[in-house]
Amino acid sequence: FLDIENFTTMSESMEPQEVVSIINTYFDALARVIMEHGGTVDKFEGDAIMALFGAPLSMEDHALAACTAALALREKMTELNTAGAAGLNICIGIATGDAVVGNMGSQDRFDYTAMGDTVNTASRLEGGNKFYGTRTLVSGGTIGSKDGAAQAAFVFRRVDRVRLKGKTEAIDIYEIMGPKAGLSKKGAGVLEAWHQALEYYRNQKWDEAEARVREVLKAMPEDGPAKAYLKRIAWLRENPLQGWDGTWGFERK
Repeated sequence: FLDIENFTTMSESMEPQEVVSIINTYFDALARVIMEHGGTVDKFEGDAIMALFGAPLSMEDHALAACTAALALREKMTELNTAGAAGLNICIGIATGDAVVGNMGSQDRFDYTAMGDTVNTASRLEGGNKFYGTRTLVSGGTIGSKDGAAQAAFVFRRVDRVRLKGKTEAIDIYEIMGPKAGLSKKGAGVLEAWHQALEYYRNQKWDEAEARVREVLKAMPEDGPAKAYLKRIAWLRENPLQGWDGTWGFERK
């Protein structure tokens, strides 16, 4: 799932023709990127795009293709904004797993689409970016896809273990950081500090967790997840959770 950030708010001050012109400019460019990477544009919903990788045509490396497309989509947004478009950003959610795919609807009107928990998770991950200040969140299924191609090609960092609204099972969620080939020694050190912070956090060792998070912020001052965790750690210090296993529950989408 892909959503153009804050487009609804921006469009409130525009004439309808201008809104249509801007959304069509972005959608045309973004849809082309998706298709160039083997994806199928399933539908446009307001300022969002739903895309499938691995359907209707089978695709062995669908997780890799989806992650590659996500980074290419972000590059395309930079290109569009540099060329004088509306200066917008996108948030992306990717989930990999089983889904029911086919023609769905009424006898008189139907669409080819996908349904199921994997689809719902991708949608929730797209929306979850706003809680962490991230741009692209992916599910554990994407990291652990059968061919392992996505994990071999990209650097991911674990962002959280969450229980999404309306769901009973917790899942691990990750952020795509970039290609593995571009990871520097300094970057690897920052990534290690981040994952250490998560372990201290899970074990409720707040001082150690905060120290590691601040290490990350020294290297990446605008890092959204680090800022989010500082606020969360401060809250948990004042509101300890008995029997807590490190899972964070979301009360809203």
